[in-house]
Formats: sequence, structure tokens, C-alpha cells
Amino acid sequence: MAFIHINDSITKVRQKAKNQFAKIKYDSTKEKEENLKLKAQKILQLELQRKKNLLMYLIVGVILVIGIVITYLLLAKNKREKTKATYETEIRISKKLHDELANDVYQTMAFAEAQDLSTSRNKEILISSLDTIYSRTRNISQENNAVETGLLFLSDLKEMMTGFTTQDVNVITNGLDLINWTALESNVKIILYRIIQELLVNMKKHSQCSLAVLTFNQNGKKIEIDYIDNGVGATVKQLKSKNGLQNVENRILAVKGIINFDTKSNKGFKVQFSIPI
Repeated sequence: MAFIHINDSITKVRQKAKNQFAKIKYDSTKEKEENLKLKAQKILQLELQRKKNLLMYLIVGVILVIGIVITYLLLAKNKREKTKATYETEIRISKKLHDELANDVYQTMAFAEAQDLSTSRNKEILISSLDTIYSRTRNISQENNAVETGLLFLSDLKEMMTGFTTQDVNVITNGLDLINWTALESNVKIILYRIIQELLVNMKKHSQCSLAVLTFNQNGKKIEIDYIDNGVGATVKQLKSKNGLQNVENRILAVKGIINFDTKSNKGFKVQFSIPI
């Protein structure tokens, strides 16, 4: 009986040891599997992160390339426009010099060579001709000068408009001092200056008027300008065939302004336009 009892005890100890070993083996295997699983998950996460980073770099790269291309195209376009504007300005100045000054200079030179300049009358005629040539040269210079957009803008604008007043044509302005000119951005000031200049040049060339009136009004976030003269007028189709007035319309529309021509043949010329500020 004692032997059997000892044998049972040994068997129990062995079984217990066996069970403990099996548990240790199971736990070890399970831990290894979990470690492998965690390692696989980490590798997968790293791979996903790598792909995300690669995609992000690709997107950023594409955006940068697109940005560079757009910037290049805009710079190239701006350069072309500046070159074109410079060329057109040179052509316009050349044409003005030829059309408005060449004949006057030639006639004045011919007069000086052919006439006796010792007489008071001939001296006065020569001085008057030279004064006319000087005035026209000054007007051409003013038309192509850079526009002052600072504190002198209003005085320069007034001077430019006053320069179109002659013995035969009276240019009147109303409401200039009621506008808050400081609220206008520089580009709007330049566009406004050129628009008024184009209108007055058109008046001088084509209108045959004796009176031109410009009325300025500020209505909230808009500047409203009315131009009217008592010249020969024209149809809208005839007006738009003139490059100067086409430029006026293009400039106004470029700043999201509104323009309305109201004119008929032999009934004067009127245009109303507004520019946002």
C-alpha cells in the first residue's frame, strides 16, 4: 500500500510537471505568435506610412511643378503684354509725331526761311507757330508719362484735363473734390486716368465740339463718371470702330466696371461709366 501511494504521488508530480511544461510551451508559442503578429502589423503600418509619405511627396511635387509652370506662363504673358504695350506706345507716339507735328514743323521752317523775320507780324506768326508745336509736344509727353498715383494724383488729373481746353473747346469738370481719392488703389487710379485721357483725346480728334463736361460722383463703393459734349456724335458702331474708345471700354470692363454709350449722329456724345473702389 505504501508503494502504491508513493507511485501515485510520483505520477501526480510528473503529471503536474508535464502540465506546467505544456502551459509554458503554450504560453511561449502564443507569445511568439503575438510577437510575429505585432511585427507584421508594424511592418504593414510602416509600409502604409511609406506609401502615404510617397503619395504626399508626389502630390506636393505635382503642385510645385504646376505652380512653377503657371508662374512661368504668367511671367511670360506679362512680358509679352509689356513688350506689346511698349511697341504700341512707340507706334502711337511715332504716329502722333508724324500726324500732329511733322507738317507743323515743316511749315514753320519753310515760313522762317521764306519770310522776313525782322517784321513784328512775321515774328508773332513764328512765335505762335512755335508755341503751338510746343503745346502739342507737351500734350504728347503727358499722354505717355507714367501716372502719379500718390498725393499728386488729383492735381495731375486736373492738369491733364485742363490741358485739353483751348480757345475753341472748353472742358468743364464737376465733383472732383468730392471724391475720396485715397480710397482708390493705384491700379484703379491709373485706369481711371487713362480712361478720361482717352475720352478727351477722342473728343479732340473726332468730336468737333465746343464744350465737354465731366461730372464725378461717389456712390458708396463706386465712382460714377458722366462725360458729355456737344459735338457731332456718332453711332455706337462708329464709336467702337475707334481704337481709343475700344480701349476705354476694355479698361472699364477689366476692373469689373460698367459703361454705357448714349450717342447719335449730330446729337453730341455721351458716355456714363462706373468703377468699383
